[in-house]
Amino acid sequence: KHPTGSEKPLQTAWLKADDAGNTIDAAVTSYIDIHLDEISVFKASARNGFIAAVVFLSLGGVFMTYRIGKSISTPVGQLVSAAKAFELGDFNHRADVDSRNELGVVSTAFNAMAKQVQAFNQTLEDRVRSRTRELEESRSRMEAIIQRIMDGIVIFNAKGEIDSCNPAAA
Repeated sequence: KHPTGSEKPLQTAWLKADDAGNTIDAAVTSYIDIHLDEISVFKASARNGFIAAVVFLSLGGVFMTYRIGKSISTPVGQLVSAAKAFELGDFNHRADVDSRNELGVVSTAFNAMAKQVQAFNQTLEDRVRSRTRELEESRSRMEAIIQRIMDGIVIFNAKGEIDSCNPAAA
């Protein structure tokens, strides 16, 4: 029993340190007996738990840093690869970025631009082919006419050299 006659146990005890910094027992009552060995075991257990928590959180931080870095570097690498292919004239190459963040927006815009440039390039190539065919036909008709003219015709280039002539001029 407590010296005051109460059966209520004490819930706190005070510890003090000596001048050397060593923790020593402070006997509050005869009911409290704190052993330095138990405190040392508790401190070691707490220290080990703290170290384990720090190691776990550090490894978790490293893993999260790796995942976040990978989630940024992979789409950026794909976008760079698509841009380089585009620069070399491969208008069919697209950035394969499946993301809803800013990189996904940039990738979608890049792919839309590449599609427009590809369509424009195809239209331009079709027009050049069509115009080249028209010029070839026109040139063939003109050569046929020049070949049938009875008068001699001589055609000079920009240097003043004879470029061609019809049979009558030969």
